[in-house]
Formats: sequence, C-alpha cells, structure tokens
Amino acid sequence: MLDTRILDALLKISRRLSPYEFSVMLVLITHSGQWVSNSALVSKTGIPMQHISRVKTVLFENNMTLKQGTEITIQPNVSLWRVRARRGRDKGKIQQLDTWEDLDRWRLRRRVTNVL
Repeated sequence: MLDTRILDALLKISRRLSPYEFSVMLVLITHSGQWVSNSALVSKTGIPMQHISRVKTVLFENNMTLKQGTEITIQPNVSLWRVRARRGRDKGKIQQLDTWEDLDRWRLRRRVTNVL
C-alpha cells in the first residue's frame, strides 16, 4: 500500500529532482519499504546501470534513501530529506527542510526575488 505522506512529499520536491532521481523514487515508493536491487531499478526504469549507481549515490547523500549493501529503500522520515536548489545563486546548494512549510516559504521567497 502506498504511503500518501511520502508521495505528497515527493510531489512537492519533484521539480528539484532530476528525471532519473524522480523515476527511482517512484519505483521505491511502489515497493513500499522493500529493498530494491540495482537490476530491479534498471528493469523498472530503463535507466542504464552506470546512471543507476550515480542516482542512488545522490539520493543517499540527500537522505532520501537508505542503503543496505547494493540494495536501497526509501527513507520513510521525510523531514530528513534534503533538496538542492536547481536555479539561481543557490544552484547546487543542499538545503535541509525541517517542515514542508519551509519549502513553501522558500518557493514564495524565490518568486518575490524573481519578480524584483
């Protein structure tokens, strides 16, 4: 069964993930807490193996996944997830979001800055 809290969190940050990262996260959500191997990720997403390894590393460094050997699963505590800025002067910087209200405030601040 899908955890809607995790799916809601993923939807809120989806624009800040690469297409490969988003695809891997969707596969992990559909496996709901089960450990997923590299070969399963390749077969489900169609992403080449060398890119799967890179994406897994990025997601693990951003606290979005848990790792056990070569298998991964989704980090159920979404408040630990970190996201990186994709544009502007903060591009590439990783930000820890304590609550999802922080993400909404960050978006609002970015909109106001872009207008000015």
